[in-house]
Amino acid sequence: MLNKIELINYFQALIEKDEVTNTLLLALKHKYHCVYTHCLNVCLSSYLLSRKMNLSDEECINVALGGLLHDIGKLNISSKILYKPGPLDAKERSIIVRHPINGVNLLNSSRYLDKVHDSILYHHERYDGEGYCSKLKEEDIPLKARIISICDSFDAMISFRNYRNILTLQEGKDELIRNSNTQFDGSILNNFLEIIDDYYNQYYNSQNPSYIQNTKIDSNINTNWESILDKLPDIGVILIDKHDKIQFCNKFAASIRNKNIEDILGSSFTDFHRKHRNSIIKDKLLKVKLGEINGWERIMKRSNKYLENKYIAIHDEDNKYDGLLMLTRDVSEQEKMLRLLEKSIENLNILVQANSLLTEVYDLEEILIRASVVFNKIISVDHISIIIKRYMDDDYYNVNNIDGFTENIQEYINENLKEFFYTEDSSIELIKIDDKNLITSALHLENNNKALIFIQTDIETEVEEREKKLLQVISNYTNSAIQKYLFLMQIEEKAIKDNLTGIYNRQYLQRIIESLNPDLNSFAVIMIDINNLKYINDTFGHLYGDLLIKTTAQILKRSIRKNDYVFRYGGDEFIILALSCSEKDVKSIIRRINNNIIFIWNKREKDIKLTMSIGYSISSKGISINTIIKTADENMYIEKEKFHNYSKKHLKANTLYQNEKKDSSFSK
Repeated sequence: MLNKIELINYFQALIEKDEVTNTLLLALKHKYHCVYTHCLNVCLSSYLLSRKMNLSDEECINVALGGLLHDIGKLNISSKILYKPGPLDAKERSIIVRHPINGVNLLNSSRYLDKVHDSILYHHERYDGEGYCSKLKEEDIPLKARIISICDSFDAMISFRNYRNILTLQEGKDELIRNSNTQFDGSILNNFLEIIDDYYNQYYNSQNPSYIQNTKIDSNINTNWESILDKLPDIGVILIDKHDKIQFCNKFAASIRNKNIEDILGSSFTDFHRKHRNSIIKDKLLKVKLGEINGWERIMKRSNKYLENKYIAIHDEDNKYDGLLMLTRDVSEQEKMLRLLEKSIENLNILVQANSLLTEVYDLEEILIRASVVFNKIISVDHISIIIKRYMDDDYYNVNNIDGFTENIQEYINENLKEFFYTEDSSIELIKIDDKNLITSALHLENNNKALIFIQTDIETEVEEREKKLLQVISNYTNSAIQKYLFLMQIEEKAIKDNLTGIYNRQYLQRIIESLNPDLNSFAVIMIDINNLKYINDTFGHLYGDLLIKTTAQILKRSIRKNDYVFRYGGDEFIILALSCSEKDVKSIIRRINNNIIFIWNKREKDIKLTMSIGYSISSKGISINTIIKTADENMYIEKEKFHNYSKKHLKANTLYQNEKKDSSFSK
């Protein structure tokens, strides 16, 4: 029998084989860590219980996978509801009870859906028929779900929940027995009670992470938030309650103040500082409570370090001030670089320090701000903008739009943008336009992505060879920062984009439509289905079918307007969500689709014609989004039926014609 660490590593390896499931589980881990740990416990306990019941190895694994994913649907639930300390109202409960359905929908394109479907959808059914979502009872509840139900409930009993006290092991056993044959299947429960001590002592992941030693598992899996914050190497964290008492201080925050954590906890935040600063600190606290402080604030040099503080006010459910979170970060390297630049602009070695300023940030706005700071040390910058184009995208991403440039410079950039992106030259260029200088730098990124830096300066600004060299080196550091951002952006996109076509997936469609209100937003839903895809797959192979699907996605992308969305709905079906759209606009989109089919596919592939069935529906007040989608789907199937009837009639006519030719030939 595998031990706990081996079991967790085994199931992690299984999950990593499916990109959809792995992405969702990682999202759950980072958004709701306690739910993730709960799922891990249900996975382990359900696996042990399945083995005790002498299920096959495959069944044991499938039950455990269901345990690991049973609460994945809670990703769609607000933390305000999920972590509410008191009882839920009717609306909140209606949201909570949908999490099994949410889970099945999220895993719609997962390779594991068939294995875990019943475990997720029915794990809140009760043996007496009083559960949800389907009111099943006794043997009608799938076996997997009856197993998960016991393991799920037991872990909830003995783990932290903000709406009730934690039960001891014995209290948990008693509660299970009390609900035998009402909430739980009594025969399965008897098996669980036989292995419960072994599970609790050897496999249960408690809130206390002290048992984790020499494990391959990511250290975040079983660690509580205090442990995580204590391990941060360069961010200080201090939590202050509404009475200005310090309730938590991590190691880094204590070390930069040359104090022991024990001496800090419980002390007043004002007493925590030197007496001559008490009035300043009190004023700062007042401004935080009033919401007047936002962003990072540079503070004085301390212990040979340059530090910045950020103050985040915490409010209760009634929006009353409930405390303060203070973050402190070390910006010594950045400060050193700026001071070196001030001392000696001619010494290129100082630019090594730019690495710490630019290559450790992953937010484009922050990259631009920091790059601007450094560029301003070399030349006087009026305005700066970065424009990025990814190799596979038609659109540009503009960081800090070009409206800040003069009109003539804006016109020059717009007219020459494509030429800028096609250039292979990455050197700094200086262009004089009226009374301004436009400095350009082309950045060649990985995977054929490119970025352009545009800087506007006064005509009097001297930009000699030495300034160009400095600008070039800093541009290279900016290049590195942008590449890291694009890499993280690519990871995030995998969760919302279809692997085959690169367009948005069904899960992202759900996120978009949840933000729409048919009473306030005008939009149209266009459903598209590829005709005869099964015949094409069977006749020419799935690789050819995949090519057809990818080409369809390309055609739809080229046919929509700038602010519209196109999604792969599943298999051979696609959805276009057209915002601020009239019926005339919809017909224009459909016309462009038909034209693009001819230009992109039918002119190239003469043997196989690509045809699509298209139906649409336009939003109106009082009609739900689901009804709009359903209507578009029904209209699409009407068109599909017309296509099938036409195809049958055409085939029959063609067959009669061929038979007539044969008869005529025979008689001759």
